[in-house]
Order: sequence, then C-alpha cells, then structure tokens
Amino acid sequence: MKKMLMRLLPEAVSLVIGLLAASGVAHAQMRLDVLAAFGPAGLQNPQAPLIQGTDGNFYGTTVSGGTFSAGTVFQLTPAGTLTVLYAFTGGTDGAGPVAGVIQAADGNFYGTTSQGGAANAGTVFQLTPAGALTVLYAFTGGSTDGATPYAGLIQATDGNFYGTTVNGGASSVGTVFQLTPAGAVSVLHAFAGGADGATPFAGLIQATDGSFYGTTANGGASSAGTVFQLTPAGAVSVLYAFTGETDGAAPVAGVIQATDGSFYGVTQSGGALGGGTAFRLRSAIPTTITWNPPAPIEYGTALSATQLDATASVPGTFAYMPPAGTVLQAGAGILNMAAAVNATAAAAPTELSFQVGDGNPNLSRSLTISNLGSSSTSFQLAAIARGGAPAPGLSLSAIDLNPGASAQIAVNFSASALGPGQYEGYILVADTSTGREAHVPYWYGVPSNTPAFITVLNANQGSVQTQSGQDSVLFRVIKAAFRHFGKNTEGSHKCRTRTTKIVRLP
Repeated sequence: MKKMLMRLLPEAVSLVIGLLAASGVAHAQMRLDVLAAFGPAGLQNPQAPLIQGTDGNFYGTTVSGGTFSAGTVFQLTPAGTLTVLYAFTGGTDGAGPVAGVIQAADGNFYGTTSQGGAANAGTVFQLTPAGALTVLYAFTGGSTDGATPYAGLIQATDGNFYGTTVNGGASSVGTVFQLTPAGAVSVLHAFAGGADGATPFAGLIQATDGSFYGTTANGGASSAGTVFQLTPAGAVSVLYAFTGETDGAAPVAGVIQATDGSFYGVTQSGGALGGGTAFRLRSAIPTTITWNPPAPIEYGTALSATQLDATASVPGTFAYMPPAGTVLQAGAGILNMAAAVNATAAAAPTELSFQVGDGNPNLSRSLTISNLGSSSTSFQLAAIARGGAPAPGLSLSAIDLNPGASAQIAVNFSASALGPGQYEGYILVADTSTGREAHVPYWYGVPSNTPAFITVLNANQGSVQTQSGQDSVLFRVIKAAFRHFGKNTEGSHKCRTRTTKIVRLP
C-alpha cells in the first residue's frame, strides 16, 4: 500500500507517511492546488478573500507589492494565470488596499485603500474590468468624513455604496459613510468612542429589514466593543455591548445574518478560555405575530395577500404554507397561523385524500416530510382523528432529519363497517426542539345508500328531478343564495327561488 501511494504521488511522500503514522483518524481525500505564489519580487501580502466575477475569473487585492510597492488589484483565472489589473502608486490614487473588491451592478469593481489619496487618509475607487482606475473619493482624515478605511464596501438595495473608516470623524474614532456611484460621500454616523462604540475595523451587511449591521472593536459600555444597527437614515442603535468577560471582547470581524434571522460573529479576545468567542445575537423580545381577520377564502380562488397578511414585531419575511397563489382543494383542512409562520417542517402532499369508498377501506398513501430548519431536528409524528373518525396508521412515529433532508412515511387508512359520512383529521408533525407543529389534513368519504333527490336547473328544459341511490355523487353545498322577483303579470304574488351551487368531491 505504501509503495502504491509513493508511486502515484512522489511529491507527497512525507505527507503520506505522516498520515499513515497518524492515530487512524479518517481524513477527507482533498487536493490543494496552488494557483499563484506571492513574494518579494512581485505581489505581496494578500489579506482579503477573493470574489468571482461575472466572467468566471477571480479578483483580489494585495496590501503591498506591485510596481510601486503600494499594493495591487489582480485577476486570477481558474487555470492560475495571474494578471495585475492595477498597481497603486501610493500617491493620490491610494495605497495599501487591506480589503477586497466587490463587483457592482454596473459590472465595475469597487474597493478602498487604507492609505494614500490627497490627504493620505485612504480612498474609495472604481476599477473597470480593463484596469482603468478612478478615485471616487479621497478621505480628508478630518472631522467631516473619516480616515483609514480598512473594510471594503457593500452595494445596498438603493444602489449606493456603504462602508466604514477606522479613524476620523468628529471624535477621531471612525465613521459609517454612504457613497453614491457619482462619488458623493455622506457620513451617516461618527462614533463618539463612548457607549456607541469606536474603531469599526469590519464592514457592514444589509439585513433583510433593510438596515445595516456591523461591529466596533472598541467602545461600548465596557470598552470591549459593540454590535450596532444603523438605519438608512443614519440612526444608530447598540444591539449589544461586550463586557470582555465570558461573552468576549474586540469583535474585529463583522457579522453575518443567517437564515434563522439571527446574527453571527466572532470576538478576537475574551471568553471563558481567553482566546475569543463565536456568538449568536438574536432578539430577547418575544416575537408577537398579528394576523388581522383575513378575507374569506373562497373555493376555486387562489390565496393572496388579502388572506396572508400577517405582521410581526421583529424584522423578517413570512413563509406561508400553503403559499400565495395556491388554490385550496375541497375537503378537510386547517389554517394554522403559527405553523405557517414558524414552520420548520414541510409535507408533500399538503393534504391526503383517501377519496370516496365503501365502509371497509384499506388504503395507503405516501407522505414526504422535509426539514426546513438550519439544524438537525427530531420530528414526532401522530395521526389525530376528529369527531370519532378512525385514525390512520403511520409507518414511523418519529424521524431525525438533517437540514434540507427528507424522509417518506406510509399512511394507512383502514377501518370496517363505517357508516355514511365523511371521516377526517390530520397528521401531526411536531418539531421536538422548538415545539412547532405542521398539520397535514386527511379525508375519507362513504356515500349514503338512502335515495336522495337532486333538482337540476336547466333554462331550456325546466327542472329535471333525478333519483340517486347506491351510485350517488358525493357533493357538498358550498354556496347558496335566494333570488327575489317582483310581482308577476297578474300582480297576485311574488316568486322566490333558491339557487344552490355544488361541487363534486373526488
């Protein structure tokens, strides 16, 4: 075995021997390809992550190196060809791009330099894919705009760019700024260095509520850094001030917003072991969901915002199940607001119809359960009958699912000597970690053997009365209305007719 590995990978003999001498822990079979090497003779000190452009190539920056040893913006093809798109001179065009670049909606690249510019306080630049650089703004380093932007930019939904500076501003401890594509800068907030924080090294994110979120490495109530929210209008709220104890200190990096709506990040120091922490920040205020009385749900009409109009006390997006545009089927059903808003499980199909049959059914249907959450979850399953109806049997009473995973269960409806009528209930899917539930309605019908009369209205032929017995059509009346007419030609009485709309059930 060793000889085979040495013959196939002669350049990795020492690595193979090291793995064979390890304690037997399994390692994924991955291969690392060095696409480019940076060094004293060329580009140096890349500190920011790459981005992939719309052309499929990768783009990044180096803090130093290049023709003038002031940093570069480079392009890297997937095959490993490295091209310097622009080499900073260290003069008015800037120097030391610590952050990477973004590709904006116009196809150009945008970034910052931490030094250089007219006042040697850093710049914001635009770079075309062909390598033409334009300085959109040069920071003055004074009290009006900030200095030393270590972080990169984001392009918000309004088309403008947003970023931070570590220094400068009214208190010389950093700012948050807005930059229009034309190069006009507005300081949205100048940190005071007290409770609101100081020295934002990291950039911003725009969350689902439209506001911006970031961190300061210093300042706050305990001078250990903060996580803050900034509205587009410039109103700052400190969401959390680190104490420097077990919660951590000095969040140099920014935060991200996960699919659960919470914010996640890291601190550089502090924590129980003194080497920093990873944290989650979520609202401590209980969520209040308000659903005004919805518009009537009519058979054959798709669900719309007139029914799905819930509001909540926290930012976020509602995920309705069934979603807008769904035409509900006839049969048993439950409209459960809590399950619709907070669902962690999805079921397909969304309802189980065992259709119409005799009093001795033995029918089976398949039901697929999917985990919509962001963590592994256990789900309890149960069949809940209504009004004395028999409950179906389930092939599983519990399932464990990883995020995005699905499992199929069999639902068997078996009974004997059922009388005429409808038998309904729901399959309960309960998330054991959150207590949230999803309900999947089921329905079965047994027709009556008692003859019934149905009057069919026909404008041309008048009323035709038919008798239905063993083979009668099972139906429900879903709309009834009375129509009134005036006096007849004799003036002796009024005529009152009833129109009934029926729908055939499967």
